[in-house]
Amino acid sequence: MLLLDHGADTNAVTDKGRTAAFWAEHKGHEDVVLEIGKAVSLRHAERVKALKVLQDRK
Repeated sequence: MLLLDHGADTNAVTDKGRTAAFWAEHKGHEDVVLEIGKAVSLRHAERVKALKVLQDRK
């Protein structure tokens, strides 16, 4: 997914609070919903790892 590969904000919302994942699901694009979910999970894991590294330095 090109946009995700370049760091697209998966939490961006429309003026009505809808995300890309909402629209992908609404339009029946299950593969896109899964890719967004993977991207969110990977970014979360990277943040957790970075925090652990910082905590270990104390």
